[in-house]
Formats: sequence, C-alpha cells, structure tokens
Amino acid sequence: MATEQFRTLFASALHQYKNNNFSQALLDVDSALNILPTHYQALQLKGLILKATKNYSEAYEYYEKAITYCPNEKNRNLLKNILVELMPLAELETTNGSIINPSESFNVHK
Repeated sequence: MATEQFRTLFASALHQYKNNNFSQALLDVDSALNILPTHYQALQLKGLILKATKNYSEAYEYYEKAITYCPNEKNRNLLKNILVELMPLAELETTNGSIINPSESFNVHK
C-alpha cells in the first residue's frame, strides 16, 4: 500500500515539476520522501525542483543524498556532474545569502 502511494506521489511531483508548478511538486515529493526517504530518484527530483526554484544550496544537499543511495555507478556519476555545476551557485548563495542575477548586474544593450 505504501509503495503504491509513493508511486502516485512521485508521479504527481514529476508531473507538477514538468508543468512548472514547483510549489505542488515540492509538496508531493516531500510526501513521497516521507514514505521512502532513501529513494534516490525522489531525492534527485527534489534537488531538481529546488534548483529550478534557485534554492541552490538545498538542491546541492539533495543531490548529495541521491548519490549516497543511488545503486548504479553510471547514474551516480551523472549526479556528481550536476553537483559540480551546482557547487559555485550553492557556495555563492550561502556566502551572500542570495543569488545575483547576472543580467541585472550589467547593462546589456541589444
């Protein structure tokens, strides 16, 4: 029963993410993780949602957790590559408390 509930919540979270409804996606993936807290794909999805909402340091943490529980070396390597991309953003976020939008920092003329 719990596994079916997990699948439903995970599918809903993925659907909501794909439709840019990040608030509902986070609620659904959190509920799914309450059922199976070590499911690496759910942890990865939470990281993906957090990255999309520019919560880079939290996203980084969830990708790290996903790597811990990922049973497949190829997928672990892909997740590690995402961590490498996220690291500078997460560090900047934790250092400054916020992310600067590069397009707001410069006068760009078209």
